[in-house]
Amino acid sequence: GATTAVRIPMPVEGNVRLARVQSGAGATVSLDSWATVQHWLFASGDTARALGIDDGYAASAAADVITERLQARSKDGTMVPVSVVYGKAALRNGRLDGTAPLLIESYGGFGQSTDPGMDPLIRYLVEQGVVYAWAHVRGGGELGDAWHMAATRERKQNTFDDMIGAIEHLIAKRYTSAKRVTLSGMSFGATIPGMVMAQRPDLLGAVLYEVGEPDEVRGASTDPTAARNIAEIGDVDTPEGIRMLMRTSPYHQVPDTIALPAVIVHSASDDYNFSTGMLAAKYVARLQRANSSARPVLWVPTAGGHTTLFGVS
Repeated sequence: GATTAVRIPMPVEGNVRLARVQSGAGATVSLDSWATVQHWLFASGDTARALGIDDGYAASAAADVITERLQARSKDGTMVPVSVVYGKAALRNGRLDGTAPLLIESYGGFGQSTDPGMDPLIRYLVEQGVVYAWAHVRGGGELGDAWHMAATRERKQNTFDDMIGAIEHLIAKRYTSAKRVTLSGMSFGATIPGMVMAQRPDLLGAVLYEVGEPDEVRGASTDPTAARNIAEIGDVDTPEGIRMLMRTSPYHQVPDTIALPAVIVHSASDDYNFSTGMLAAKYVARLQRANSSARPVLWVPTAGGHTTLFGVS
């Protein structure tokens, strides 16, 4: 017969997966969040109860973590989802007052969606008073294929506008303040901190640029995996394709003079994905020459690469 959707409150804001449906009785689901392990509940009617499995979940620990989903306005008016995690250590007199440090990350490419999942580092940072956020910017797939396509090739600036809008929203809502923001991005997602610090360095206190491609034009000619980027950010076969690459290339967007936040550029010496050794060094040199602030720009070359960092080949 006909059924009516029912909203079932969950103990934390997170990622729900359906495990088993019991006809006429309810369903078994798993739930995990940015700062709580996956645990199991039985949902029936309009309630969900823990199954009592020894899955490592502690309700008392979860109560100390606040998870929220916000909507931030981008430059063109698009509302961008932002996941936020913080704890009691970030509060002053029971509220956020803008003094907490913020670590914000994103990926924004290839239609890839990022769902909440337990990360011990996030949990540790939250316990130390850090506010953690993930901006679900365009270029990802969180809101379907149109969300992905809205930030490809000539539209890639939407990704960076979305991140800027997310940071501005978190500052306006007193989660943090300008210069207390650390922006991090890894692999293709490193384009985001590279471009955002070139466009809005005033928002940032620090940038972590993790094993990305700083020179997208040179990378498109030399990197073994560059062909997959054609549909995302441009190509070297047409003048317009090169112009698109340059507009998305952190190296090419460094102005002659800029007051930078503290910057760490991390490259890996055996990276199947990006030829980051020489190109990272060139990028760091350009940032150091342009930097008018007293904050350092550091290059951290390490062994390994995407295989070591992500466990994939």
